[in-house]
Amino acid sequence: MTEEELKLVASQLRKPDGEIGIQVAERMNSGNKVLNELVIEEMTLKPGFKVVEIGMANGFFVPKIFQKENKVEYTGFDFSETMVRHATELNKNLVEKGSVHFVQSHAANLPFNDNEVDILFTLNTIYFYDDPKVELQEYFRILKPGGHLFIGIRPKSLMQYYPMTKFGFKMYEPDDVIELLKTCGFNNSYFKIKEEEPQMLDEVKLEVSSVLITAVK
Repeated sequence: MTEEELKLVASQLRKPDGEIGIQVAERMNSGNKVLNELVIEEMTLKPGFKVVEIGMANGFFVPKIFQKENKVEYTGFDFSETMVRHATELNKNLVEKGSVHFVQSHAANLPFNDNEVDILFTLNTIYFYDDPKVELQEYFRILKPGGHLFIGIRPKSLMQYYPMTKFGFKMYEPDDVIELLKTCGFNNSYFKIKEEEPQMLDEVKLEVSSVLITAVK
């Protein structure tokens, strides 16, 4: 791929937009499947819980949350109008029931009171935060004491091999995220690594894993 093509891929991963963005989001459903299933597995859900997702893309995995516990209230935020619209279409039944809401918004300013949210999760978004402390402090603000924050990433040791990550990605190892969380008030954090199928990139075999960092307020 040319440099311009790689820049386009990077920009669409950051903010899927238009018809290309819809296609990118559909591919992300496959690429992020393991991480999405892992975070839902790790969640402890109870009736009435408020669950927030930052960067839900097309919301493909939202129904799986309700398969685990159907009496929660879910709100998904994305700063892509295309993704909010597409997620609303894919989850029409849940939206019409009032169980699910999709909102176009930046993660640094969320429409919740202090100590209001039970679970907040965000997968493969932290790479794009200009100053991650801003978003992490906002997450800390809205979470209830004892509330859980889940952050999913692919580690820098893997991400650095993907050519598009040269354009606008800040990459992290799990310990880097743990340290950031500490500076924002999250003193109880740990991570789990999930190994995936290896990938071939330019005839090089890459060992692939996803990492889920859990922080308790």
